[in-house]
Amino acid sequence: MEAIDNVNLPQARPVLSRLRDYALVGSRAFGQRAIIYTAAIALAGYYYELRVALFFFFAIALCEIYDIVVLRYILRNTRSKTLKIRKSLFHIYMTTALSATTIALFCISIAIQQGVGNSHFLPLFLLISASIFAAMNNHQFLYVLGFRLAIYIGAILYIPIRDVVVARPSLDSEIWLNLFTALFVLGFVFELARTFIKGYSALMKNRSRFRPRTRTRSPQARPRPVSCPPSATNCARRSRRSAVRLT
Repeated sequence: MEAIDNVNLPQARPVLSRLRDYALVGSRAFGQRAIIYTAAIALAGYYYELRVALFFFFAIALCEIYDIVVLRYILRNTRSKTLKIRKSLFHIYMTTALSATTIALFCISIAIQQGVGNSHFLPLFLLISASIFAAMNNHQFLYVLGFRLAIYIGAILYIPIRDVVVARPSLDSEIWLNLFTALFVLGFVFELARTFIKGYSALMKNRSRFRPRTRTRSPQARPRPVSCPPSATNCARRSRRSAVRLT
């Protein structure tokens, strides 16, 4: 099929199913993401720098618009069987990179404005929530989920490590405690992601097991012509018998 990048339908069906699930879950979670991002940016704008908060508000809004356009494209074309798999995956990776990087930079900017020695509750809470949200909604594709989590985990580790490098505290300081707490929470995020990936893989196996298989029908056998002996009466009898057997 040319519409799905010259991939055979039996091979493309699992990928199409994953794309459709990814788009459905992402579209349904759009309202939740909008509420969470708006509330977080409003808090950051009120308690910290307003101009920085507004900049990230427009940046996240552009990423969300791009994301919802890609999701609607996938949903519309999977119904009409005209989806291009490579093009869709490319845009999924692009939206993942842009949105995850923007959210990570937003949280890092809040941590920098808070200064060294702060518990950084708001930026770390937002990053951990984004990681859990990604594990719940982006487990259809392992590499997409891993890519997004890698960006979030890098930001989660950067915030406490930066405080340790700048302040150089002793081991009994709470700055080290913040780093150890972040490492502990990351273990929970990894386990949650593994659980969702395992559950979705089992769901895909059940789908493939109960999916009806297309069977190729053999061409209908045609009656062989009866070779008649010289006797006309014997030829007529054999023709009648072969006709009865075929019916």
